[in-house]
Amino acid sequence: MQVERAVQRRRPHPAAPAIGVGEQHARRLHGPHHGVRHDALAKGPAPAEHTRYVPRPSVLRAAVHAFDRERRGAGVAMACLRQRNGQGEQFALRLEQVLHRFGVVGRHAHSHISKRQTVAQRLRYPVIRPGSCGAPRLRNRMIETLADMAALETLSNSPARHLYEQLYRPHRHAGARLAGIGYLREALARAEALPCELPDTLAALPAWMLAHHRNALARYAGYLEERRTGAPRRYFSGRAHALYALRNVAPTKAVDGAWLYGLLMHWPDRRYHGLIRTYLEELGDGDPAANHVAMYARLLATQGCEHWQDQDDAHYEQGVIQLALANNAATFTPEILGFNLGYEQLPLHLLITSYELRELGIDPYYFTVHITVDNGDTGHARKAIEAVLDNAPLGDAGDYWRRVRNGYRLNALGMGTTDIIAGFSLESEVVRILKRKSKAGRGAHSDYCRIGGRHVNDWLQNEADITTFLAALQKARWIRRGEPAEASRFWRLIDGPGADMFGVFTPYEQTLIREWIESRPNADGGAGSASGVRCDDPPGRAPASRARAMDATLRRGGEWVADDEVARLQAHLATRTTGEQCMQSLIAHMAPALHHTPVGLWATREFARRLAFV
Repeated sequence: MQVERAVQRRRPHPAAPAIGVGEQHARRLHGPHHGVRHDALAKGPAPAEHTRYVPRPSVLRAAVHAFDRERRGAGVAMACLRQRNGQGEQFALRLEQVLHRFGVVGRHAHSHISKRQTVAQRLRYPVIRPGSCGAPRLRNRMIETLADMAALETLSNSPARHLYEQLYRPHRHAGARLAGIGYLREALARAEALPCELPDTLAALPAWMLAHHRNALARYAGYLEERRTGAPRRYFSGRAHALYALRNVAPTKAVDGAWLYGLLMHWPDRRYHGLIRTYLEELGDGDPAANHVAMYARLLATQGCEHWQDQDDAHYEQGVIQLALANNAATFTPEILGFNLGYEQLPLHLLITSYELRELGIDPYYFTVHITVDNGDTGHARKAIEAVLDNAPLGDAGDYWRRVRNGYRLNALGMGTTDIIAGFSLESEVVRILKRKSKAGRGAHSDYCRIGGRHVNDWLQNEADITTFLAALQKARWIRRGEPAEASRFWRLIDGPGADMFGVFTPYEQTLIREWIESRPNADGGAGSASGVRCDDPPGRAPASRARAMDATLRRGGEWVADDEVARLQAHLATRTTGEQCMQSLIAHMAPALHHTPVGLWATREFARRLAFV
């Protein structure tokens, strides 16, 4: 009867209680429905007679709505899902099991409901009689709910890459958001077992940041001294190794800054303005030349690495974490502050990567700009510290600091930059490329040429034969290892406009194949080679400079050329009656998948302009 009494009272929405452990404590004190706004679920008086009940909101949307209120009221949300007919009952129970798996509700959240009175009566849902004009519309909503639930179950068991793609979509379904919550809870559980270098108290945080910064610079000075005395490169054996690293960190770089997106909703609160400014700077304040995601995309394009989506699942884990945080900021705010704190500190690998890319003639600007904007004086590192301190609760902040520390540890999950660099094998990458190409090349070759006693089409039928095929090509002298690539017949087939296989391999793939051919058969392409071009003004800057010049063509008389989507957004803003409505519309276009598009860039500039007056 507790739900019935709560609904009848229709208590006003209280101030948000502490979430996580703090909220669990509040529920133990006040019951499982502490802080629920029940009047949002009550929809008028129940009729005296009825035939069957169909809930007005979609089932999953109701649960998500309650969960978005920082898990307050999940029990009532589940109660409203109970149906009088058997099919609805079974569906509600199944949904409860799924939501429990992701920590949305506890088990048997509905057990206190009286069997003598249906939930539909108690929560005053409308009745849909056979033939009612409202039945098809509400039935469609139920179908949408079933689709959302199916998506949730599918995503919960799918690879990280699939969840990444679903969370990245501009119009995400509720199942993707809930799956992101489940993914985060599992990631946080794993992260909690990892060591944490943060100090034990909040008060020691500024001193820790200064010490961390000095340590990174001291280690970098030691690296530079090693190089001056003749030591080889620490990270990249050659250009192919560097491009491999750039390509394999792309899933993370494509969502750079995404973890802060959900905090834009706090724009009226000046405590969050430092983090909002950080996000705006990640977005280049609406300038495509300075937008970090667009900047990295240009870097990949100039190096022929723009086709990076076929990554191993582990390379998507950091991106999934960032997107899941972006979509569930209200639930994981302390974890976001901790993750941001770790991400914005100056890492040694950023300094070394920038140095060695310059040696190899690859534009390091994307990395050098992060060195400058993440500085500990007035940059993102300082803003990260200030945000953690400004949002600490008064009194006992132990639970808050625990959650911030756990969010910090999330940076250690998945494949980091140094892990990807260390995992490079030149021959393994060449084999991977040829295996993928074999799928398209089967049956496309003529039968007049035999290598190792087999036709090329025969070699390509089974991916497991590719390694043996490469050995046969070397034995037949089609590939002459350790010599210039032009001496190999195989290379002449793929390089140049007159080559028989022109266009089959991307520039990145050709770089790998060339270096593999020219390397000694026993060399595996690991880090430590001293080869490469040393230049003070690397040739790699030229393509990026041309890309930035192309961005200028989007401007006309100092104004940005607005496409149809921008015009529609401007017209939409003109119909908004309050500044808050306008800001919400702009925020929707600043999502990770949109902020680097023309409409997203315009929305970013307009949001920044309006924020200056808050």
